[in-house]
Amino acid sequence: MRDMIEEYSFGRVRIHGEVHTSDILLQGDRVLPGWWRKKGHGCSLDDIQEVLEPRPEVFILGTGSSGLLRPDPDLERELAALGIHLVAEPTAKAVLRYNELLRNRKTIAGGLHLTC
Repeated sequence: MRDMIEEYSFGRVRIHGEVHTSDILLQGDRVLPGWWRKKGHGCSLDDIQEVLEPRPEVFILGTGSSGLLRPDPDLERELAALGIHLVAEPTAKAVLRYNELLRNRKTIAGGLHLTC
């Protein structure tokens, strides 16, 4: 099986052969481009609500190349209350994990911050 997310570098990700240069949300193998958050380098439950139905087992948050995007302090607890495990890590690692979980047929969603 070919990886869904084919390449990531600062400010750029290639998925299904299409290049994206702004932050994205992911739901399984679906891409929702142009992801904006209420607080630029923060991520709240409201920011990811549109990819939580159907409910994923895991939400992968790519925090940027340097990890500057931070989940809000309550996000992990709020997702856990919904039965969703949060994994927040720099985007390069998040891309690898997302592909791995998708290959293993996990129900997943994610958000990738492509820059800092």
